[in-house]
Amino acid sequence: MIDSSSSRSSKINPITSDTLTLSQQLERISQQCEIQKSKHRNSNNNSNSHSSPRSSLTDKKDTKDALDALDAIINGLSKSTGSAATDNFQEKILKSEVELQLSDLIDDLTLKIEQDHNIELKSRGKCAVCECDIFGEVMHAMNKTYHPEHFTCVICSNELGGGTFVHKNEKFYCQSCHEEYFQPKCAKCNQPITEVYTTAMDKKWHLDCFQCQGCNRPFGDETFQEHKGDPYCNACYQDTIAPKCAKCKLPVISKYQFTNNQYWHAECFVCQTCSTSVATSVYFHENNPFCLKCYHKARGTICHACRSPLHGSNYIEVRGKKYHEEHFQCAYCLRKLDPVLFKSHNEKVYHINCYKKVFNVAAR
Repeated sequence: MIDSSSSRSSKINPITSDTLTLSQQLERISQQCEIQKSKHRNSNNNSNSHSSPRSSLTDKKDTKDALDALDAIINGLSKSTGSAATDNFQEKILKSEVELQLSDLIDDLTLKIEQDHNIELKSRGKCAVCECDIFGEVMHAMNKTYHPEHFTCVICSNELGGGTFVHKNEKFYCQSCHEEYFQPKCAKCNQPITEVYTTAMDKKWHLDCFQCQGCNRPFGDETFQEHKGDPYCNACYQDTIAPKCAKCKLPVISKYQFTNNQYWHAECFVCQTCSTSVATSVYFHENNPFCLKCYHKARGTICHACRSPLHGSNYIEVRGKKYHEEHFQCAYCLRKLDPVLFKSHNEKVYHINCYKKVFNVAAR
């Protein structure tokens, strides 16, 4: 280690030295810088004694010698290895030089104030950011002290001393940044929610924003209906959104049946003819629901003889009436009839000969 009293005799010329390598010279100069910085800090903490102007001048001379030697090393390094190899080191040294100059100025200013006003300036604490003493205005937060210019929002870098701030995860945020990045957003206005809110449809809403999409009236404690992610009051939902019952034409809200691309109230989903429920088995004719028997009646597919439904094409039609093939028979002899050669009487059909026997008349 090199102290200030021997700095002149131990000054190193990094270009001509044969005993030390370039890296050793760099290390040695770096140590000199650190010694000077340590001296300035210790002088602030020693309240009983201050450096005399002569010793202060000597310290400055030592520092200048160290910096001059450092510049020579950097120049020599640039010539031998190229500027790219020295960029990082030069940046580090520049930072140390600025810190040293700043510390020197602060020490001189502190000493001058103390001498001119016959007072002793005491540090009000170490800044938690720059780790320097605080002599002027100080900010207190979370048991730490800060320079006002260092007590800032981690996002926007604005000073926090004049407004509200939020401490989160060991970091400080101004209120606007905290609201923007951490507070939930209202599902309607997309603005941060900072006060009382309500939750509905897995979303958060300002109380005033949770309103009917149709009439814009706040819900309060009323129930609502959801449609495509938007809430509606019951009146607007029934008037504009709810499907209408195919029978009564009123809005369908609760229990309903959806069949044949139509909505039906449960109590309206009945046979069009006999009004029996068709919830388990329904047949549509001309877009109306029927039970099986009434469906065939409506379509005219009931056997005129047995009154049972006709299925498929296995039937015959005679004089506007339809029969199962096996049921188109003589009412007297019960044998199958010819669709052309027969006689009818009182909704019954006969062979011609059977007709003569039964009614004792000559066939016409």
